[in-house]
Amino acid sequence: MPQKEVELVEQLLEKTRAKATPWELTARDNEFVAPFKGQVTFTVTKYDNPSYYADSFRPIMRDPEYREMLMLDTRSGFAAVEKSLGALYQVAHDSALKVEETIDAILDDLQSAS
Repeated sequence: MPQKEVELVEQLLEKTRAKATPWELTARDNEFVAPFKGQVTFTVTKYDNPSYYADSFRPIMRDPEYREMLMLDTRSGFAAVEKSLGALYQVAHDSALKVEETIDAILDDLQSAS
């Protein structure tokens, strides 16, 4: 995998963890989308692949007409990228579903209930 694609995944992961890149739900299960300036979107999907030993993750970059510009896959053979794609999926999932905010609200409710 070329270095630019590796850097792209790492930057998406870093910016999502820093809450600078928000992700949204899509109509599909296990898929989340992040728009960039209305020009490009990134979707990240978790899917089952019976010929692969673990969960598979696939980020896709699309242009404004929804044409696929770049598609990456955990089956690339690069262990570091596989881990990063799995981590990207998880932080996108948590961002779109507002997991941290929900946990914080529940903790606040529990603390005020005592």
